[in-house]
Amino acid sequence: MFLIGFLITNYFGHALDTGTYFFSNRKIDSAISVSYYMSRSSLAATLIVSLIIGMSVYKDFLYNTFSITFSSVSSKFNYLIGRFFGAFSICLLICVAPYIGFYLGIVVPWTSKINFGASQFEFYLYSFVFKTVPLLFFSSALFFCLSTVLKNTIFNWLVIILIYALSQFTYNIYANPDLESFQYLMALLDPLAIVTDKYAIKKVSMGEINSEPLPITQVLLINRLIYIGLGILILVFTYFKLNLFTRQSKFKILNFFRKKKIQENIDVADAFTQIKLPKISPDFSFKSKWNLWLRLNFSHIFRVLKNPFFIILLIAAYFYAKSNIRAFGSAWGTSSYPFTYLVAVKYLQTVNLFIVLTIIWFAGELLWRDRRYSVNKINDTYPVSNLFLLSTYVPILSLIPFFYYLLVVLLSIRAQINLNFHEYSFHTYAEIFLLAYPTHITLLFFTLFIFSLVQNKYLAIIVLILYYYLDGYLLNSLLPHKLLHFRGGSSYIYSDLTGYGGSLYPNLLFKFYWLAFSGIIIYFASKLWPRGLSFHWKDILKKIKNKGTKSEQFLLRISSILFLCIGSFIFYNIYLQGNGRISTQEISVEYEKKYNYLQNLTLPKVTDVYVEIDLYPETKSYEVKGYYWLKNKSDKEIKKLALNYSKKHKETSFSFSNNAINEFYDADLNLGLYHFETSLKPGDSIKLDYRIKSQPKGFSNKGVKMSISKNNTFLRNSILPSFGYNPAFEIQQNEIRKLYGLKPKQTDPPSYNDSIGINNSMLSRFSDFVNFEAIISTNENEIAITPGYLQKEWKKNDRAYYHYIMNKPIQNFYCFTSGKYKVKKENYKGVSLEIYYHKAHSFNIDIMLEAMKKSFDYYSKNFTPYQYNQLRIIEFPRYLGSFAQSFPNTVPFSESVGFTSDLRKLNYNLERDINDDLSLFDFTVAKRNIPLFVTAHEIAHQWWAHQIMSGDVEGSNFLIEALAQYSALRVIEEEYGHDQIKNYVKFELNRYLLLRQFETIKEEPLIRIRKGQQYIHYNKGAVVMNALRNYLGKNTVDNVLKTFLENNSYRDNPYTHAGELYKKFRAAAPDSLKYIVDDWLDDIILYDNQIKKATYMRTEDFDYEVRFSLDLNKFRDNGYGEETEVPLKDYITILIHNSEGLELYKEKIKFTDINKSQEFKLLINRKPDFITIDPDFNLVDKDLKDNTVKFKKFKP
Repeated sequence: MFLIGFLITNYFGHALDTGTYFFSNRKIDSAISVSYYMSRSSLAATLIVSLIIGMSVYKDFLYNTFSITFSSVSSKFNYLIGRFFGAFSICLLICVAPYIGFYLGIVVPWTSKINFGASQFEFYLYSFVFKTVPLLFFSSALFFCLSTVLKNTIFNWLVIILIYALSQFTYNIYANPDLESFQYLMALLDPLAIVTDKYAIKKVSMGEINSEPLPITQVLLINRLIYIGLGILILVFTYFKLNLFTRQSKFKILNFFRKKKIQENIDVADAFTQIKLPKISPDFSFKSKWNLWLRLNFSHIFRVLKNPFFIILLIAAYFYAKSNIRAFGSAWGTSSYPFTYLVAVKYLQTVNLFIVLTIIWFAGELLWRDRRYSVNKINDTYPVSNLFLLSTYVPILSLIPFFYYLLVVLLSIRAQINLNFHEYSFHTYAEIFLLAYPTHITLLFFTLFIFSLVQNKYLAIIVLILYYYLDGYLLNSLLPHKLLHFRGGSSYIYSDLTGYGGSLYPNLLFKFYWLAFSGIIIYFASKLWPRGLSFHWKDILKKIKNKGTKSEQFLLRISSILFLCIGSFIFYNIYLQGNGRISTQEISVEYEKKYNYLQNLTLPKVTDVYVEIDLYPETKSYEVKGYYWLKNKSDKEIKKLALNYSKKHKETSFSFSNNAINEFYDADLNLGLYHFETSLKPGDSIKLDYRIKSQPKGFSNKGVKMSISKNNTFLRNSILPSFGYNPAFEIQQNEIRKLYGLKPKQTDPPSYNDSIGINNSMLSRFSDFVNFEAIISTNENEIAITPGYLQKEWKKNDRAYYHYIMNKPIQNFYCFTSGKYKVKKENYKGVSLEIYYHKAHSFNIDIMLEAMKKSFDYYSKNFTPYQYNQLRIIEFPRYLGSFAQSFPNTVPFSESVGFTSDLRKLNYNLERDINDDLSLFDFTVAKRNIPLFVTAHEIAHQWWAHQIMSGDVEGSNFLIEALAQYSALRVIEEEYGHDQIKNYVKFELNRYLLLRQFETIKEEPLIRIRKGQQYIHYNKGAVVMNALRNYLGKNTVDNVLKTFLENNSYRDNPYTHAGELYKKFRAAAPDSLKYIVDDWLDDIILYDNQIKKATYMRTEDFDYEVRFSLDLNKFRDNGYGEETEVPLKDYITILIHNSEGLELYKEKIKFTDINKSQEFKLLINRKPDFITIDPDFNLVDKDLKDNTVKFKKFKP
């Protein structure tokens, strides 16, 4: 336990060399972090606690001393209290160990302190008193009760699973933005109180989180009292259930099994006394050994299958999986159709814990059974090797996963039937299970090895479960090299379009690699396995030195040869053929230290692009030839040019139209420097011809590149040569830069006045708008697409060729796609709308086509005309990511974002009673129309990216992403009405509030954001732009955007920027509302609003008088989580409505520091039920739960 805490802080203190440093604004030794990690450590400690507490009484029954013990105790109460609290005290001392390890890991001199703050004793005291002790008491009471009443410790493991499952369930519900109304309930139920802490700090700033102790809130006290109270009730139950005069359990089913075993033993004893001993004729033939092996195997198999705990574990796995999984492939609260590959993998991941526990437990039960009943003294005399005896346990243990695989199939088919989806793919089940099985087999062999190494059954179980626990949390990060990470391997994922897309090859190599290693450890397990009565380590060493039998030698030799051969082959592919470097930080440091001086070189700009690309999906290769025209648009001569390309391709060649000498080329960093013999003068142009042949070599730790495969190619223009030093490759966090000896870096993005940034596109420093032409060839049965219009299509030598030309300049941003598509086309108002999709994914094609029309209509009418006469959506496999990306007139779209969204119950959600919170638990209901929203967002980029492009300065993504979010919301509003917008905005607001806690540098105002701050430009951007619409009016906002587009479309050198749009919004806002433009766009403003009291009474005129008082607070965040309260002079909407959602009163009221706390009185003509602050989610309120309150009847 000490090691767990010590490893955690050493990991975050970068003492363990993983090749990568990381930094978080939330300190690891803050109160919330200490509480979280110690809660997790306490859960791990329950493994040890279950043994200590469970054996405190059970040992009397196990060793048949209960009659002596019970006859000597003064009372049952004293006996139970003494045994319980004696063991509980020891467990408390054990649970102190991770705290000590955690603290020592901070103060030791070799850890970096960038992730640590000022550790305070009260942080640890809080966690121990309110987290560890209550959890320990509750779990100990359960362990004590089960082992005492049932006379068996085996059920204690189910308690640990139950605690873990309940904790995961509460966290999943709490983290779901659609289930915000249940956060308080989840905070009450979480046994680890992790959710309770998160609920308590919802309104706490990051600065306070790092420096202040966690508040002792009402919800925390109730949560802890619940579990302490349950613990007391369980102990009382134990007292009344324990009978000091009998060994039998009061649970009849257990007595049945126990009686049956006793009767079997009596029958065997009687039979033994009645038979005559036969003459012994030793038989050491192969047949004899084979029969012995079969008898032992069947004995082990029947022993496991008849064990009630095995059945109980299967049943527990069934209900655990059934209760925890309701959504498959969920995106933005909307599930995918339950395809077999989604359902089976989800359920397999859920029951994997049970597979591991079952293998570990029954391995221990079978291996130690002989010792428990002293049968080993007989079995050890068999004329067979240890390997022979160990091999008899393998068949049944290797069968255990198949029982769970069968359970997964039943769960999956049941889920598909319940969801009225009947496309069953049984070969997919077989593929998934065959890929998972080797991992379970290697775990099995590792389990046998640990049981042989650790000569204590329960200690071995603890070691194995702690390994599994740490493997999921730490070891994967500590051992990024998969050759060193036991059972590690490259990733793979299934897609309906391409299957596994070639990703299985390296993964299977790793599986065979670890299976070979398992053969080695099972050999040593056989050597370490104790046989006879001597367990001294000297005897064990002698056995290890002994060569053993021929079969043992064969196993060792063949396993070692395979392990070394496969490992060498993997090493060759990763580190010699592929890019074996794990740490991108080390690459970034080397890149900056070597070539930072090149960033001041003036770059020419690409003006024309011509590409011929031949795609070969079968071999995952491609050939490219083409040219750039480069123009010096600066006022300086250009003498040198840095060119980025990789010589790891099969062939690369470059030729400038004026002679250029290659001064050097860095193959590791893919950068070369060219010197022009004749300088490129301002206004001059040169031509660069290039040719690249790419043939994949080897693979990486993550696997093979998946961008080219049969029925799918998705390549971006990043495969082509680029120019100049790229500052984006540098490490951005100054805390990490310091560890590498780098100078501090300016954390704020370039300002609007930055002369370099404003003259460069945010997408590229070496191009503006370019003329584009491309010819793509691919397999004969595939369609190849790139931005532009198809000029010609032909076939030659079993290949298909497509010639595209774009009729107007575009940003140097394009893609090359290819696949076997089904195509849906429709000409709409002179624009060809096209969707290229997989034939089995036609579910939402009509919705996406309608979304294209609605987007086209709204944007063309309210902004500017669409610039092209064609618009295409192209599906690509989900293993490339769950996103869509908008290129000029072409939008590649992941299959998992929209194409497979299950919208069959969307209308039910739109018509749902707003107060029916329980209906939110129906995860088959689509919470949002994702195909419509994402399609509208990506099409909006044809305006906000391909008409308007920001300079490479602060706030660039505000113009591109936040305005696309706003545009998509307007399409949703046109489709469903203004009220349904709240569903989308609330989701975005909750996501922003959650993700801003993980900022690693500095949160910026919306119009000053850096690249990569997605939680701001996507989530906050949607909220703020929608709020501007609600306050300034839709027409005002749309007119500002229309004017901005008309004045700045296709503008470059200098580019426009967010500051210019901010000025237009400010000018359009009346004086009374200019503050919202300043607060929401150019500042970080948060609110903490709540309703203190809301009452109503019936008047003599049969109207209703309502009274309410509020608590309104406004804060400014400095970007680092430090908040300062600021004066309130804000218009805030107050809504009064009834239970049917009918608005009885809705008004924007100006609140100031003077009236924000006073009582308000209103007269309305109908009975009110609820009052809500900011019902449209215009304000960034830190806690939305207290913004709605039910009216109480006023009693004078």
